[in-house]
Amino acid sequence: MNSRIEANDNFKYLNTLRPWFNKLVDSGKEFNTTHDLYLPIMHLILLIWKRSKFYNTPPRLVVLIREICNAIITKARDFMPGPAIFQLISSEETYEACEKLATTIDVCTKFKDAYFEYKAKAENTWKLTTNALFVRLDSFLERCHDILHLTMTIVQFNKLAKIELGGTKGKSLTETLNQIFVEFKKTVEQFQQLNYDIMDIEIKQFDDDFYEFRSKIKELERRLASVITQGFDDCDTIHGRFKLLDSFEGLLNRPIIQDELEKKHIVLLDFYK
Repeated sequence: MNSRIEANDNFKYLNTLRPWFNKLVDSGKEFNTTHDLYLPIMHLILLIWKRSKFYNTPPRLVVLIREICNAIITKARDFMPGPAIFQLISSEETYEACEKLATTIDVCTKFKDAYFEYKAKAENTWKLTTNALFVRLDSFLERCHDILHLTMTIVQFNKLAKIELGGTKGKSLTETLNQIFVEFKKTVEQFQQLNYDIMDIEIKQFDDDFYEFRSKIKELERRLASVITQGFDDCDTIHGRFKLLDSFEGLLNRPIIQDELEKKHIVLLDFYK
């Protein structure tokens, strides 16, 4: 009889979370407002932790948090599935993919923020390793960051299609830029031929494919950096040099190009001393 009462009591505590879990997995709720549910859910979990004799153990808290993470990942993949990312790239709407990926990262990260906020309120009773709780969510976030890097790279390199350089070397340097852009598009097209969902973290092949993509991009960056520095040296006025750098806005923030141009920035700074 006592065991039945305890079981009903445990169910009573857990049942308070059901409406919030239902909202979390509701396909009709906009993903970018999902984070509104995090604090109420964590508040209830903290109350259950304090009052229930069954659910106030680390293993059961781990199960609850992991289930929430899995629900968030599922919701995120519905919001931004891998095939949709490739479709946006093919439709030259890559910037929209960037925005959706940034939203995905923000919404997922806010759940971790909510957890740590309530962990502090638990007064050091939630003695759990972060990895035990967020191993899948962290893997998903890492994948999202990788794909955001991919889409941002496409947005930045697409600017090459409209750049024409002047000066004595302008024609040859512009031709080199065009060739770099052609090779870049080919690299992106090859990556788009992957026959799996790039948002599925269970597919580990992505790590190798993305590494190969980044390696090719780094080589193109080195060639691009060489073009920019040659164009810089070919300009005979400070105004011309600033105009050249402005035309590559966005690309100049890429580490390889940034390192190559560091000495050129010193030249511009020295001019104004």
